[in-house]
Amino acid sequence: MGAKTSQLQIRVTSAQKAALKRLAQQAGRSLSDFVLSSVLPSHRLEFHRRVAAVADALDRRAALIQLESFLSVLSPDDFPTAVADAPFDEVTPLVQNHVAASVERAAYGLGAAVPPWVATVPTLDRPYFGWELRSLRPHLMRVSPVAFKRRHIFVAPTAPSEGPSATTPGEEHVPETFRALNAELARRGVEVELCLVGGAVMVVAFNANAQTRRVRALFASSARCVDAAATVAARLGAAPDWLNASVRQFLVGRSQPATAPYLDTTHLKVYEARPEYVLAMKVAALDVDRGPDATADIRYLLRFLDLATVEDTTGTVGLYFRDRQLPEDAAGRLGEILA
Repeated sequence: MGAKTSQLQIRVTSAQKAALKRLAQQAGRSLSDFVLSSVLPSHRLEFHRRVAAVADALDRRAALIQLESFLSVLSPDDFPTAVADAPFDEVTPLVQNHVAASVERAAYGLGAAVPPWVATVPTLDRPYFGWELRSLRPHLMRVSPVAFKRRHIFVAPTAPSEGPSATTPGEEHVPETFRALNAELARRGVEVELCLVGGAVMVVAFNANAQTRRVRALFASSARCVDAAATVAARLGAAPDWLNASVRQFLVGRSQPATAPYLDTTHLKVYEARPEYVLAMKVAALDVDRGPDATADIRYLLRFLDLATVEDTTGTVGLYFRDRQLPEDAAGRLGEILA
């Protein structure tokens, strides 16, 4: 926090002033420090200081790691007070989104409520990538924590060395079917994102732990998720079409307030995604997903985004991937879909 350069006067009775002086003396502090620390607890002041450090830092990633480390060691009792507000005066939209995503991710790990101010931070219009090399973008798009993806930020996840996990919620927050699907996907070596876009559920599947930077090797067939969901349905006695209904119920139909509006487990992510992001993923995966479902998803996204030409579509996809990272016949297939 900066130096104290302002004064604030409050009116109290003589008895109240005497009581405050007595309490300050018992705490071994000056009257002003005692009152300030009572109104703004130390955790809250430290959060404000670290947000200011992110805004001012030349090495933003280091400042963000320090912020996330601080958030990760807060107790569930201290967390709500510490992040009750954020000092966003003259702070760029990118920093606001970084901080909001960090707080949301920490709340998810604690099973705590996300502070209301997080929802008031507008999501970035264009994607931001933490690494400059465009060849590394596909990797960032796969590994970024959901709290950041939802805000159009693609960064390598940090791993705080202390405190509760920032990426694994308590079992009580994960429906049994999703826990079973996550385990089945892990057994099959697949990572899946179930993205809700305008009420439609889209599947994006990745090959787990893919080391290659080739985009084609990054993706897995969405049918592998459907097969895994069918296995879970048979095992648990769920309806054959449980997956889509469960995603909608989890994201928009829960009877209890959500601690975080998404699910982020080891092999299964469930969240409302930017339609541009999902479209880019679907186009990049055309070599892998050649079935009618993939074409139907792309057609839906084109309508949703009001994209009517190949040029407009490739321009949107180009925010994420280079042309040479896309299937060779991507433009031709998009032309067929648009026609």
